Amino acid sequence: MTAQGATNWYEFACAILEEATNISSDFPWFAVATRGRPLIARRVIPITTTEFPTPASRPAFSLLSNSRLIRTFGFGLPDWRTQLRLVFKPEYSTQVHGPRL
Repeated sequence: MTAQGATNWYEFACAILEEATNISSDFPWFAVATRGRPLIARRVIPITTTEFPTPASRPAFSLLSNSRLIRTFGFGLPDWRTQLRLVFKPEYSTQVHGPRL
């Protein structure tokens, strides 16, 4: 099961950085993830697959598909950007991780 839409790792990282620059550093899960340190990244630099070698070989282009999920259950997840934005909303943090301390 995966979100609707398509992206690559570079676009995904840029979208995360964009959302992260708009939240408070005391946002519960963000504060834990950054250990309370301020966000210092300002941009993401794209690289090629050959510049980031991994032990496993990877296809040049691949996408996860929800077509079978939708066909079978008539249900699909929202677009990945919509879901990413939800993670950065204070209401989401309270619902999933409990009240802010």
